[in-house]
Amino acid sequence: MEKETKDMASDSGSRRGKRKIKGWKGVTIGGYQRVKRTEQDLLKAVAQGPISAGVIFDQSIKDLGKGIWDGKAAVPIEGKYSYHAMVLTGYGTNPDDDKIFFRFKSSWGTKWGDEGYGKILRDSSSEDCEVPLIKNAMFATDIVRVYDGN
Repeated sequence: MEKETKDMASDSGSRRGKRKIKGWKGVTIGGYQRVKRTEQDLLKAVAQGPISAGVIFDQSIKDLGKGIWDGKAAVPIEGKYSYHAMVLTGYGTNPDDDKIFFRFKSSWGTKWGDEGYGKILRDSSSEDCEVPLIKNAMFATDIVRVYDGN
């Protein structure tokens, strides 16, 4: 069973300063709250709506397809792991092997992963994990304005 939350992310355009760019879709937020790095806190937050987070990154994630990213291929550079900003949009269980995962959207477009979405192994980011797959998760506490592209 997969829990999907409404996805407010958009691939269309960007915004600089206060100038509105034609066709840009997105939101302006008035505040945010960090999510504790526990499985239960991540689940609770993503059940309420999309959350931004850093996902451990390695070039091999680009070949993920419809699989579940477990971070095993990630290699530190000069002793540090790289993280890429993603949007966690839901969670679920793989029916083939019962692996549990978070679903995320990347900024790489719909040709990557499963139409622009990927899956990352759950129970891999708690505070006691030496190398968490997900960190710096946060969610908007106040949406000030929604831009519809006009």
